[in-house]
Amino acid sequence: MSIPSFATVICAAGSSDRFNQGQSEHYKKEFLSIDGHSMLYRALSPFFSLGPALKAVAISINEGLEQKTLYALEDLGIQSDVPIILVKGGSTRQASVRNALEDLDKSGISFDFVMIHDGDRPYVTAGLVAQTLAMASLAGAAAPALGVVDALKTIDENGFIEDHRSRAGLFRIQTPQAFGFKDILKAHRLASEENAAYLDDTQIYQQFIGKVATVQGLSLNRKITFAEDLQ
Repeated sequence: MSIPSFATVICAAGSSDRFNQGQSEHYKKEFLSIDGHSMLYRALSPFFSLGPALKAVAISINEGLEQKTLYALEDLGIQSDVPIILVKGGSTRQASVRNALEDLDKSGISFDFVMIHDGDRPYVTAGLVAQTLAMASLAGAAAPALGVVDALKTIDENGFIEDHRSRAGLFRIQTPQAFGFKDILKAHRLASEENAAYLDDTQIYQQFIGKVATVQGLSLNRKITFAEDLQ
């Protein structure tokens, strides 16, 4: 089976406020170095392992951080002919993804699928990228999923356990998430007309297009939200 053509959207326009809680200096977490490479580099580089199937990259960023973003990409911008588009981030992640999809659509570059990934998930693997894209090529959309292993409770306003919930059938959804490009673009446009907030792109796709298949996620592929997540 041949690898379908695709573009990658990297979401890196967040404020990093939770990451910087309790710290004297404010860091843009995607620019931090992990074992010699920036977090942003690590989040993006596995997508290049699929070779010529990758047609374009769009990175949502904060205004004024264009040069620092290019620096954090290290040699990714010159090791291939894949164009990298820097996209102005929106007020929410949903808006940032929509901006990236629109810029890709305007670019005139041809591809069939798009993979949307968090810039603060630096431990994604090439294998997970390939598996997710392969499933999307069969089902139309796909995302990695991990079963919930902790006991689930609801807690009242005073901090006491209130109720006990079953974890049966509950999963944590990761990125990268892969979609037929025209379908997820259409879904985002419809979502913006509703002025509604959605949890992630799989919910937007399911609301307006159809079902999303899953592949086995990786516990290693964690999202770096707080500084201790790097430990």
